Amino acid sequence: MVRFFVKHIFWVIQFFAWGLIGLIVLSQGDNHDHPLDKLFMVLTVFLSGLLATSLHRWFLRKWIGFGSFDLKKVFITIGLVLLSSLIYTGLFMGFAALSGYLLTAFEVPKAISKEKPNEFAKAIFFVIPFIILLGWTVLYFGIKTFVNYNNARIHRLKLREEVKKAQLNTLKGHVNAKFMARTLNCIKELMLVDVKKSRLMLTELSELLRYSLTKNTVDTVELNEELEMVRIFIDLTNLDKPFNLFVDPNKDESILHLGIPPMLLLNFVELCSKELWLGDKPSEMHITLENGMLFFEVEGGNQNISEKEGNLIRKSIEQRLWLLYGHNALLKNGLRNGRHVWAMMIPSIIQNEITTVV
Repeated sequence: MVRFFVKHIFWVIQFFAWGLIGLIVLSQGDNHDHPLDKLFMVLTVFLSGLLATSLHRWFLRKWIGFGSFDLKKVFITIGLVLLSSLIYTGLFMGFAALSGYLLTAFEVPKAISKEKPNEFAKAIFFVIPFIILLGWTVLYFGIKTFVNYNNARIHRLKLREEVKKAQLNTLKGHVNAKFMARTLNCIKELMLVDVKKSRLMLTELSELLRYSLTKNTVDTVELNEELEMVRIFIDLTNLDKPFNLFVDPNKDESILHLGIPPMLLLNFVELCSKELWLGDKPSEMHITLENGMLFFEVEGGNQNISEKEGNLIRKSIEQRLWLLYGHNALLKNGLRNGRHVWAMMIPSIIQNEITTVV
């Protein structure tokens, strides 16, 4: 219903306003007038106003438009108001004459005033429609301005969403090309000494690639599914260099079934592999849920390694978090008890909120 009113706001205002004016004119009449006489009086005012303002709207669209407004257009607008006022007066007199003819045909008694209207009364009869139409014109341009502004705002929001979607599609996690090249090279060398393990690593790499491709069109996946890909990534990374990160699978079931953007946690772990020195002892990635926020934290050793790839991954994750969550997500690093720590915080997503990008 609201959408209908908004879509046909011109006609809604027309019917309401001229109907109200007709009722006001009716209230000024004699209480002893015949009901049919009262009805014709309201219809005369209503139809005259409806036709005059509809023509006036057509005049404004044809000769004024809705763009830049200068002094010339102001004078043209006033001229059109005068023209529409004359049209209203002519229509009113025509409908009044038709009403009189019909009332006579129906033999409805009608009181006839013997006093002729003076010049002042005639002027008022023309000035009142002029004032009404002038106010109507101001209201028309006001509503038109509001509608155009609202449409432009909606258009900007749609464009912003499209740009945001395009940026997210660009920033969506994917398997690093250098990582793939290094992994394939390591598997090739491994085939010379351990065919069984190399076959297993090749299978895991294909699973990681399949995950990266198939989850490219979804917004979220279950955390336990992402953790499985993280485990595979760690196994493949260890072929090239030691990366002693341990992901504890014994997490709370409610946490494991929460939603997370695909490849986001994997990119976070990849960032840790470029920035943290874990040492000889394996470090654990801590996952906690507090106040509706998911926290991921990896603690490294007392040394810090910083690669150029890590810088690019960090910027990509930060931009993706900003587009997805704004100020409600965080990626940071720091020191704790002399050890380097990387942490990521995102809002938790319930599994039934998972949607697919069309």
